[in-house]
Amino acid sequence: MRFDNIDEGPDPADLQVTWLPDDDRGLEVEHPVTGLSAASEPSIVLLPDGRLFCTMRTWTGHVWFSVSDDDGHTWRSPEILRYRDDGEPVLHPLAPCPIYALADGRYLLVYHNNNGHVGEHNQRDVIWRTNHLNFVRNPAFIAVGAFRPGAHQPVWFSQPKQILDTDGIPIGPKGTAEIATYTSLTEWRGKRVLWYPDRKYYLLGKALPDALLADMTVG
Repeated sequence: MRFDNIDEGPDPADLQVTWLPDDDRGLEVEHPVTGLSAASEPSIVLLPDGRLFCTMRTWTGHVWFSVSDDDGHTWRSPEILRYRDDGEPVLHPLAPCPIYALADGRYLLVYHNNNGHVGEHNQRDVIWRTNHLNFVRNPAFIAVGAFRPGAHQPVWFSQPKQILDTDGIPIGPKGTAEIATYTSLTEWRGKRVLWYPDRKYYLLGKALPDALLADMTVG
């Protein structure tokens, strides 16, 4: 949904909404067990050349991505996200995988760096006797991204760095050990902070200073 005139502060009845993409179908990634579409929770950044770059969560054990060169009216068929063209795939369970545009022109990907199978917990099980997602959404990692205008995948990434961990200890009403599943990022007066839920019970902030990202070079 694109709210075309929201910056003008219209009455709700006068709000103008455009539904995208134009084919009314959206982006689809097949579920490895059911065969149904299982792409969701897209995260979108604007690239320096005006294209849109989108990451999305799936059941496949990887982050997937797509690119639009016409403001979201049409999109490439989704593909597995890699650290670079023809590089290793970015592992990730069924969880949000937001990408943020940093003030210095780089990007930041937040993810879990596993394929959804951790110990006895496997998100591909046909029958779940426990909520595997409570445990495969941990620890949390970041990767720094850089724009590569001539590449097929226009954002390439550094190797991962772990920044958060619950040690697999569940707490709270949900009884979950997950971390950093729905995050936001702020940059203000030179301070960069990732805001995240800890086991969907605490809301915390993690400082991400330049020194933390200094060795996260992109190939």
